[in-house]
Amino acid sequence: MKIIVLLVALLGLTYTGADSTDGVNYFIWCTYKAIDDGIPSIPIPKHNPLVIRNISFELDQPLLKVQFNATNNVLYDLLNATFKELNVTDYHDPEKVKIDYDLYWPLLNLTGDYSFYYKVPFVDAYQVNGSYNILLEHTDWTGYLGFVEPGQANVTSEVDEFTLASAVKSVEVSIDGFNGSYIESTIQEAIYFAFNNFPSSAAETLRVDRFNEYWLGSSERMQAIFDNCKED
Repeated sequence: MKIIVLLVALLGLTYTGADSTDGVNYFIWCTYKAIDDGIPSIPIPKHNPLVIRNISFELDQPLLKVQFNATNNVLYDLLNATFKELNVTDYHDPEKVKIDYDLYWPLLNLTGDYSFYYKVPFVDAYQVNGSYNILLEHTDWTGYLGFVEPGQANVTSEVDEFTLASAVKSVEVSIDGFNGSYIESTIQEAIYFAFNNFPSSAAETLRVDRFNEYWLGSSERMQAIFDNCKED
């Protein structure tokens, strides 16, 4: 997700006054460089691969106790993305740019380890440890974003439009430790459904909280990204 987040944020500082093609190419390159190198001060971790924080869940009730932990989670191939579509349109009064995009990954691979504990009264506790491997093949993020350029009188510079739709062609899940394929197929179907049914509210949350407040609202974060662009 940070790829699109940074693309939009960088647009606010690179696009104004530049040729459309040059401006777009520059902030794409700058974004990829930031997430490839990593910038700890902001912080942006390295994404090649991306280490994801541990995930824990616990339910402790009189008749049921469940503990789940996912550790050593690593996402591979995040930077092996291409734009199948990137169309830029300029608008005036106010000055604004709109980008239609299709960001494509041929493969995304998430791996890690897990532990699962289950206990009900009068029955022996059940515990299993193992590893998991998730493959997402042919993933597309599509939509458009609109950015109102800075430096205009009585106009707020912001991302005023953003949509995000996701589609994945196939999902494969392998789990070491559980017997049978029911768990694998259930998780596989859940991931497939989630990646093909992004809610519209997710895009609006990104537009308000991440793009406009977190990134465009912080000159220090943006300056750190541009400083990293200048380092070869």
